[in-house]
Parts: sequence; C-alpha cells; structure tokens
Amino acid sequence: MAAWRSLGVLWLVVGIEIASAQASQESRALAEELIRTMKADDQILELAEKQILSRCRSEKCDDELRQCLFKFDRDEFMGTLVYFTARELTPAEMQAAISYFRSEVGDKHRQIMRTELGLAKPTLTDQTPEARAAMLAFLDTPAGYRLVTRALLTNSDKVRDMIRSQARGAFYRCQP
Repeated sequence: MAAWRSLGVLWLVVGIEIASAQASQESRALAEELIRTMKADDQILELAEKQILSRCRSEKCDDELRQCLFKFDRDEFMGTLVYFTARELTPAEMQAAISYFRSEVGDKHRQIMRTELGLAKPTLTDQTPEARAAMLAFLDTPAGYRLVTRALLTNSDKVRDMIRSQARGAFYRCQP
C-alpha cells in the first residue's frame, strides 16, 4: 500500500512539474508577443545604435568598424526582455497590454513613449481628449503602470544597463 502511495505522489509531482513548465512556456510566449507588439526590441536596438553613433563621432569610426558595431544578437535582447516581462507581469496583464498596444490609441501611446526617449515626435498634448483619456485609463491598470509609468521594457534601469552593455560589448568585439 505504501508503494502505491509513493507512486501516486511521484505522479502528482511529475504532473505539477509538467503543468508548471507549460504555464512558463505560455507566459514566455505571451511576453514575446507583447514585446513585439510594443516594438520594444526594435526600440532597444535603436537606442543601442544611437549610443554607438555618439561614441563613433568622438572616436572617428570608419565604415568597416561601423558595420561590425551594428551587428547585434537580437535573440539576446529578446531573451532578456522576455525574462523581465514574464517576471513582472501576469499572463492576464500581458494579454491586456497586447490588446491595448494593438489598438489605435495604444499605438499612439507607444509613439509618445518613444518621444520620451528622443526617438519620435508625438506628445500627449498632440492627442485628442478621448485618446488622452484612454491612455490615462491604461496607466491606471497594473500593466499600464509597469509598462508605461515604470517603463519596464523601454527605459528602466535594467533596460538602460542592457543597452549600455551591448554598446560597450560591440566596441570590444569589433576592435582590431
């Protein structure tokens, strides 16, 4: 009888591990979809390129060096962003954010977030009152707070550190 109980407990543990792995995989897939919807991976690459260009102005990089410097490992960026997202947001919050940023207002809001980083022109004051109200309503959600107010995927300390690290790493990798 004890052997049957042990076997039952073992199957229960295995079942929990499988369910946990499936939930984790689902969360990672949602995180990746959110990152692509927000275009956070493209934005980070743009910011890293901006840092490299700034350093190249002072160091007088030649064309060959510039070509090398702009070869980034997009999978590394994505993996790090997925980790941040899956750790900070629930699947329901990710799904809500995906829906929001796929909407017309969400797309405008994404552009405003880019403006704050010097990558675009639109501002909140350029929007209609209805669009501003919808944007402010999104900020009141847990996902809006983390993604916009705390700038989890766009301008957090961790993201800025990742950008600086990638830019420095590019110079280290490409130096003759």
